[in-house]
Amino acid sequence: MALMKNTKKILNKLKTRIWFSIYYGRYQKSKINDKMVFIESRSGSDLAGNILYITRELSQNPEYRHLRLCLSAKPFKTDDVKAMLKQYNINNIKLLRAESLKYYKYLSKSKYLVNDTSFPRRFIKKDGQVILNTWHGTPLKNMGRDVENEVYNMGNVMRNLIFSDYLVFPNEYMKEKMVSAYMLKNLCKATILNEGYPRNSVFFNNERRCELRKEFNVDDKEIIVYMPTWRGKVNNFDTERVIYEMTRFLEDMDCRLKDNQLMYVKYHPLMKLEFEDDTYKHIKAFPTGYEYYEILNMADTLITDYSSVFYDFANSHQKIILYTYDKEEYFRDRGVYVSLDEFPFPQATTIDELIEAINNPKDYEDSEFIKKYCTYDSPDAVKKICQRVFLGKPVTNEEKLIPNGKKNILIYAGDLNKNGITTALLSVLDNIDLNRYNYYISFRERNLRADPYRTSILPENVGVIPISSDISFDFKTSHAYNRFALHGKEKEKYKKVLAQAYAREIKRHFYGIKFEHVIQFNGYENHVIGMLTQFDSRKTIFVHNDMVQEIKTRNNQNEYILRWAYNICDNVISVSEDIVEPTYQISGRRDNIRVISNFHNHDSVVIKGDMSVEFQKDTEIFCPHPDGVNHILNSPGMKFITIGRFSPEKGHFRLIDAFEAFHKNYPEAKLIIIGGLGNLYGKTVQKVKMTDCWENIVLIKSMKNPMPILKKCDLFILSSIYEGLGLVMLEADSLGIPVFSTDVHGPSNFLKQYGGYLVEDSTEGILQGMYDFADGKIKPMNIDYIKRNAHIRKQLEEIL
Repeated sequence: MALMKNTKKILNKLKTRIWFSIYYGRYQKSKINDKMVFIESRSGSDLAGNILYITRELSQNPEYRHLRLCLSAKPFKTDDVKAMLKQYNINNIKLLRAESLKYYKYLSKSKYLVNDTSFPRRFIKKDGQVILNTWHGTPLKNMGRDVENEVYNMGNVMRNLIFSDYLVFPNEYMKEKMVSAYMLKNLCKATILNEGYPRNSVFFNNERRCELRKEFNVDDKEIIVYMPTWRGKVNNFDTERVIYEMTRFLEDMDCRLKDNQLMYVKYHPLMKLEFEDDTYKHIKAFPTGYEYYEILNMADTLITDYSSVFYDFANSHQKIILYTYDKEEYFRDRGVYVSLDEFPFPQATTIDELIEAINNPKDYEDSEFIKKYCTYDSPDAVKKICQRVFLGKPVTNEEKLIPNGKKNILIYAGDLNKNGITTALLSVLDNIDLNRYNYYISFRERNLRADPYRTSILPENVGVIPISSDISFDFKTSHAYNRFALHGKEKEKYKKVLAQAYAREIKRHFYGIKFEHVIQFNGYENHVIGMLTQFDSRKTIFVHNDMVQEIKTRNNQNEYILRWAYNICDNVISVSEDIVEPTYQISGRRDNIRVISNFHNHDSVVIKGDMSVEFQKDTEIFCPHPDGVNHILNSPGMKFITIGRFSPEKGHFRLIDAFEAFHKNYPEAKLIIIGGLGNLYGKTVQKVKMTDCWENIVLIKSMKNPMPILKKCDLFILSSIYEGLGLVMLEADSLGIPVFSTDVHGPSNFLKQYGGYLVEDSTEGILQGMYDFADGKIKPMNIDYIKRNAHIRKQLEEIL
């Protein structure tokens, strides 16, 4: 089984290498064809809405006969797309299988790119390409930064909007929400087209409305359209339950509708609710082969719930009913920009109310709603948009986003996990003037997938730019990386290949954005460090630990990539005087190394320390006492504590050995170890169980706020084999808890500076520290953190 898994993994890796080798080859070598237009609707899963109307205009208007059109379609949608092309007499267009090699070939060489969502994560915009993004609807529900648990994965949509050349917004409300939610103001240089949605032109075409009503033989009918929104998640959706509920709804409605009433139903494709036209007497599915809004234009009444379709349909001046039977449940986890109660439309929560609303005449005033949300819609929107984008004619109402004039600074944060580096970053953001520059925090999407809510710790006035996908090397780059980074062959030809690859990645994720300063704050992650070397900006990298020891002990860093970055950066910031030498040992350059300690939020720690002890659902605890951790905290005897990930460099095993020896003379003493990341938790539990004092040791794998526990302890012990600074020492001091540390790089110089207590770097040294505390020799340091932070702030502002 293991062999099969490894073989599959190798084959997938090989397949990826081959695929990217071909794509990057196409990307780099293909020349842009000035006459080629690449069109995509909803990532190739449809041909509808704005994209259909633009495609038809480009195909049928003689002004664009010089252009060559190609259209992407996913395999399962190809037949439907072909039918739409035939239905709307769209000829001379090349159909491409979405995300095939041919797809990327044309994506790389087309001058004009048109879509209504986003291109794939691996797509890289080339200089000279022109991108038109129409998006796909005025938002009711929150988007982008405004959706707390989806901030981490908004990177692909955000970069697609940023590198667009034209963005279409049919009203000022939508423009405001999109610009804010995706933080476009100071990042996006696109021309904003204040024009109507191409698809909404149908609502101004009464002739087509009459034509279709005759074609479907419904001229004598009152036409009702029901278009509910999607209610599930793709991978978490109770299909059977929804089909049952919807079927019951349709059966009930069919019985209550009058003979002169006909309801067309359009469900989301993922709901998989299909029925034949003769299933019901008064209900039919949307006719296939027609663009949805053409059918919608036939309607006398639209019934929807939380779908943005009502913003568009309002152009028709026909009746709109909101069927909000599950409003409380639906909005429990979904924020909205505007309450439904602010809209003029009647709301129904039961079928009885819905039938009554259908049978009542339109009795509300919607002129203000139409003025606000249909501002720029017009019958000739598609004509003006196409003339502006493809012919350069100045026929549109347009503008540019006006940046605030401040410089942009990008800070790579790492995974935002509960650790010292994240604490240090938050302290930086809390202590610097965030209004002086436009600060943007970056991280890799995959690192936050397991816990999307980590982004909620970031200040609201700091921007976010997620890196939406990982680097995938082609064969040439992979070979260069192996020779340079893995085998230490520091030849310029390998650096050149890697530099090109990292520059390409910057283009992929940050195309067109000018950063005055790029800061790699977490100081880890080889490829992110590699990207740092290629930014056309001032460059700074932080060093939070003894990287020589990190490489020896954990092998989690690459000496050659670090040396490259340390030499190229304007600033290499060591957070402690003690780790300057190992940093210099790697870089061989001393003039750009600066020592700037981490800020410390003393007041915040004091507040957290006064909170009650609280564990999260996923908190793992080893506590032998049946009454739990609080009983241990309130029991007699000295209580020792350390806080740090369950990882070799933290020295937890020797701390446990020292405590076991100490416990023989002080049997009421307790030891608490609170961890976080690290893979030694299970082994640490086993280690504790083998001691004679296991009933007096508590292990907590991770918790959101360990300060209340720390405050109830008597002594904090830093038992590390090596360390950066050890911010938790400062947290202990803020709570009035005495501290001692092993005499190792990082904490050593800090404790000497502030009168702290150091012990020999060994198990015996830790044991002696415990005895010295018992003898009253170790006291709190009581550092003046206001003065200390002011000094650090001055140093940091000098490099910013």
